[in-house]
Amino acid sequence: VIVRPVMEESIKVAKEIVARSPDSVAATKRLYQETWVAPEEHCLKEETIIQRQLLASYNQLAASGRNFGVKIPYADRKDDIMDGKRPGGSSETHPF
Repeated sequence: VIVRPVMEESIKVAKEIVARSPDSVAATKRLYQETWVAPEEHCLKEETIIQRQLLASYNQLAASGRNFGVKIPYADRKDDIMDGKRPGGSSETHPF
């Protein structure tokens, strides 16, 4: 059931995405691109790697602060979140 016109709902979703950490948006896109046809085991391993990268990022700190009303500005997105770089220098993304 569509409650609102499509354009109005699209704008609402876009505003929600823009309010999020740029690293988390990039990580979500990367996870989807790398796992949408992958085996479940690979998907879970990839998600774990990405979550560890996000948890160690400045933008995660900023996002957490915003949840408590502290307006910490986001830093520019970390390239390694989208580029698939692994801690330790590996960039292997599809082991299957």
